[in-house]
Formats: sequence, C-alpha cells, structure tokens
Amino acid sequence: MKSKVWFWVSIAAIVLLITSWVGMAFLIVLQPNYDFIEAKNEDLTYYLELPEDNNYLPEFGYVPDAKTAAQIGSAVIDNFFGQKFGGSVTVEYDSVHRLWKVHKGYLLRHGAFVIIEQDTGRIIKALKDK
Repeated sequence: MKSKVWFWVSIAAIVLLITSWVGMAFLIVLQPNYDFIEAKNEDLTYYLELPEDNNYLPEFGYVPDAKTAAQIGSAVIDNFFGQKFGGSVTVEYDSVHRLWKVHKGYLLRHGAFVIIEQDTGRIIKALKDK
C-alpha cells in the first residue's frame, strides 16, 4: 500500500515540476517585442511647435500613481541589466516636488533607482546601486 502512495506522490511531483518548467519557458519566450520604427519626418521637433490647445495633460500628470511609476522605473532599470523580469520594486513619492523614486533590486546583484517627474514622466536621474 505504501509503495502505491509513494508512486502517485512521485508522479504528482514530476507533473508539477514539468508544469512549472513549461510555465517559466512561456514567461521567458512570450515577453513583448517592441520594434523600432524610423520616423517619417526625421525632425521630431515639428511636434513641439503644435498649438498647446491640442496638448493633453491629465490633472495628476502622466505618472499619476505608484503602479505606473513602478512599471516605468522597472522597465528602465531592467534595461540597465538586460533583465527580462524579476527583482523587487519599491516606490517612494515626494508630494512637494511631485517626484517618484523607484528602486529595483535583484537577488544576485545590486539594483538601481530612477527619479521620475509626475507631470511629464521624464526620467530625471537613473543610477545603479553601489
């Protein structure tokens, strides 16, 4: 009786292991692929000359919350290290200056942080941890 139980437990463990490997393979392979498209009008400053009444600026800026700041900061930091995913993200907010500080650290190496303007989404600083 015990040998049958151990047999089924080992089968379940193998199935779980294979399922997790397949899942991780899908996570790695199915990362979004962003293609670079060359601008039709090479002078993009043309768009800066458009009238301001056509410009859309949300009340809370282009980076209105911690989730958006974390996504932007995480993508920038991942680009530093060539990472696809992983790491732990912390977000701090300075309401006086309307700035987000996003820090991302990795398990086996140092991380980095970025400072993002809330209103424009501009990256002000991007530094690696020492």
